[in-house]
Amino acid sequence: MVQSQGKGLFQTDSISLKLLEVGVGTQKEFTRCLSLKYEKERYTPYSYFSGSFVLDLPLGEVFDAELCINGNPVHKGIVDTMQTEEKAGIKTLKITSRSHTSMMGQNEVTPGVLTNVSLVSLMSNYISIPYVYCENLTSTSNYIYVKEHSSLWDAVTNLCLKQYGTYPYIANINTVRFTMPSSPKAVTLSRENGNILSCGSFWDYTKALSHIHMADTEGTYNTFNKTDSLVPQRNIVRHKHIAFDRQWLENPEKTLQYRLNFGVRGYSQKFVEYLGFNGEDINDILNFEDIQNKRISRIQIEAGEYGIKTRLSCYFDRYNNL
Repeated sequence: MVQSQGKGLFQTDSISLKLLEVGVGTQKEFTRCLSLKYEKERYTPYSYFSGSFVLDLPLGEVFDAELCINGNPVHKGIVDTMQTEEKAGIKTLKITSRSHTSMMGQNEVTPGVLTNVSLVSLMSNYISIPYVYCENLTSTSNYIYVKEHSSLWDAVTNLCLKQYGTYPYIANINTVRFTMPSSPKAVTLSRENGNILSCGSFWDYTKALSHIHMADTEGTYNTFNKTDSLVPQRNIVRHKHIAFDRQWLENPEKTLQYRLNFGVRGYSQKFVEYLGFNGEDINDILNFEDIQNKRISRIQIEAGEYGIKTRLSCYFDRYNNL
């Protein structure tokens, strides 16, 4: 719902922002949202939002943000930036925030070999980050190799690739998952409801590699080589050379294929945009016309004069909707 608050000023009534002030134990809630952009994506280890709210309570320095849209909790994270301002008699708050899982990519794991490691042990024994959770997976791999300056997210990704042959993702609020949800929400959209704004397809080859070459353990390059099966057909030529990846000592070919796969992440997409928000999450199920029983890979939400609108994208790549 949108209500005018004067010329050029609008608010939506279905968005709640709760903030914690430094040195104060209780949250302050702001519901008069002027604008909002929110995103959560299959390969990005955090959700993100930027927003502007009417500042109708006194507010000092804040350090934790929780966002709820249409009654659905969608975000809990650190405050990246915050600004309060008074203009034309109206006090506003501008804020940007990334979920707590963003710090998995900002904390380095001690280099070396980690043995008998599981997702649970990796998340609990090495670096502890507040409000970050994981799927209860205790099966172990013999080892993973942690390179210099590798982050906790890098280590989690390597373990997921090794155990499941796919990439991890963030589900719900700050929860790391390797497997698909056991009870995904199934969302069905229809033009008959009158809330469909747009739909279409999108292709992205900006990250794609055509060839990858890896040195051996002695540093001799071009010992291991692999050509992508898809990219050269599009007349794209991108060669990349890498040092030997000790993560895959038993099968060096795997690291080449995984890097090629990651290069074409999200290269083919179908999307639909509608008014409202139904509480969708990554890897929930979307049904709309030619998109049937496909996993949701990207969620983009905007709020403003028009109210709330959501764009759902399904990726068709080597790790999604095969």
